[in-house]
Amino acid sequence: MCGIATLGDMRLNIKLFSNLYYIQMVLTKVSDINVSNFSITKVNDNMYIRNGDEPVEIQSEWITLVKFPLPNLKFVKDIVASVPLSIPVDKDDNLYKFFKELSNFLSNSHGNQKLHEYIQTKEDKSFLKVKLYKTTKIFITGNTTPVEIKQMADFYDYLTEGTRLRLIFTLGKQWKMAGEYGFSPVVSRIQIDGEHIRLPQKIDFVE
Repeated sequence: MCGIATLGDMRLNIKLFSNLYYIQMVLTKVSDINVSNFSITKVNDNMYIRNGDEPVEIQSEWITLVKFPLPNLKFVKDIVASVPLSIPVDKDDNLYKFFKELSNFLSNSHGNQKLHEYIQTKEDKSFLKVKLYKTTKIFITGNTTPVEIKQMADFYDYLTEGTRLRLIFTLGKQWKMAGEYGFSPVVSRIQIDGEHIRLPQKIDFVE
């Protein structure tokens, strides 16, 4: 069983300690998420999206990456906190529908403030960007140990055109910049279908 075996409709409790409190994250498939249950809550002077009383943690369906899923490596310095991953979406995808519903919810909640749109279109193709951090864990199907990510450049070994994967992501705290606001999708775990990529030699498989 893969190390990301919590994928599916199991409930996942993760203790995150901060100021002597802990929160429970309930993992939900994107096809099952109900945005009408969302609310915006202030925690330690920051605004967060909650699903009922709980933080949002969502599992995507399988996705196949297209050309240039990551920015040009020469522009990515290891001192940066995160790197964006471009995910192709289609109007029939549950992921597309979720982010459209989320945009409607946020627009109705924030009045005249300008929301940074999640779904972007370029050359008639739609995509969204999610954030990867060094703490983002990548699992290969059949391997119970996550691959080693020491620097941002390591993501480029695994997230290439044709890679088939699914994500677990949360919605980060609200940000504001240049007259816009948003809640960035932050990827905590990635599962890669090992049959669809040429793995680097540094991977040690568990038999």
